[in-house]
Amino acid sequence: MSAAERKVPEDPVPGGTVAVLPQGAEDPPPGVKTMAIVRWALIGLMGIAAAAAWLPAVRPASGATGKHAEALFHCPMHPSVVRDQAGDCPICGMRLVAVEPRRSVATPATGGVPGLAAVSIEPERLQLIGIRTAQASRRRLAPELRTAGFVAADEDRLASITVRYSGYVKDVRVKGTVARVKKGQVLATVYSPELITPQLSFVNGVRWRKAPGVGAPAPSGSVPLADDPRRRLLLLGVSEQDLADIERRLEPLQELKIRSPIDGWAVASALRQGSYVEPGAELFQIADLSKVWVIADVLERDMGRVRVGQHARLTIAAYPDRVFRGEVEFLYPALNPATRTLQARIELANPDLLLRPGMYGDAFIELGASDAVAVPEDAVVDTGGTQYVFVAGSAGQLAPRRVAVGSRAEGWVEIVSGLTAGETVVTTGNFLVDSESRLRAALENRP
Repeated sequence: MSAAERKVPEDPVPGGTVAVLPQGAEDPPPGVKTMAIVRWALIGLMGIAAAAAWLPAVRPASGATGKHAEALFHCPMHPSVVRDQAGDCPICGMRLVAVEPRRSVATPATGGVPGLAAVSIEPERLQLIGIRTAQASRRRLAPELRTAGFVAADEDRLASITVRYSGYVKDVRVKGTVARVKKGQVLATVYSPELITPQLSFVNGVRWRKAPGVGAPAPSGSVPLADDPRRRLLLLGVSEQDLADIERRLEPLQELKIRSPIDGWAVASALRQGSYVEPGAELFQIADLSKVWVIADVLERDMGRVRVGQHARLTIAAYPDRVFRGEVEFLYPALNPATRTLQARIELANPDLLLRPGMYGDAFIELGASDAVAVPEDAVVDTGGTQYVFVAGSAGQLAPRRVAVGSRAEGWVEIVSGLTAGETVVTTGNFLVDSESRLRAALENRP
């Protein structure tokens, strides 16, 4: 059947007329209008819900009070954890703290440290995490300067053994390159043809003096005949013991003895039996080690704190239970250009000969006691370029403050500026306080 032949349903209308639908149009199914109304109602409800969800985020920007912000809690170690009520962090278990209203810019107070902000921690929490405090007080500090030092022989106690005549070495009594010797001990013997004539002159003078009838005193201002060759032999280096032997035997000695003038350690200078020696040749070096020097390196910045006469002590790894004490005897006039240090000379007694030249140890120079404001060393946080402490205020507030430190002694550090006596500082748990302070400063300065 064609579309033209299709019958159109007749609906009675007022006036007896019938409404004819256009070709291809049909009446909507029953209930369509009702579903449309329901659909638009649901869309309206979703819009209302979305507006309600955005309302809390819009309020702080519209200048509302800070009560809502204070109702938020976050974890100091995990900023992403934010809750609307107090509790524990689900990650680390730390107690959540209230979020304070943030300021646009965190400006540190006078003496503050950039990058840090004051934090408030309840007294109960301070005890729980183990934070301890102490008061800055005036103390009498006796600081010490610690540096490296090495042991050296006392140059004032060195003796060089030389000869003033030529000759041949007959015997070397010192066995080995280095040997312990006593004062007056024979080190070697030398035959010298040059000393035969002076010895004969001395022998003739002794014989003439002992001759019968020769005993009258010499005229005033003159030198006795026997004393003139004696003095010549003494000036040539012949010892008093050898002169007494010549006078007793009344004949020259074929071998002159080289004796040690002091007690100490003898070092032979390549001396061999039969070798020829000339005037001025050094045969031995004698070092008296009953006293030694310790050469300590003092940094350039500490030069003004070290003075002659200050007490010092030395510790050596070879004798961990011994402490060697002395005093600063001399400060060298120039710095070592390689190390940029000033050398301080410390003199130490060495009766047991425990200290040997070449040993290294830790030298401590006492700089003198002084009264100063001091805090425990653990209270100062040192970043290398900045030193600061956390000052405890009322209601658990901990504020960072920059300080200038001075000398250190016995676990205390001098505060030159930035802190006064009586103020309370954090001494234990500075790491935790420093971490929370940095986190608080970052939150306050975020855009």
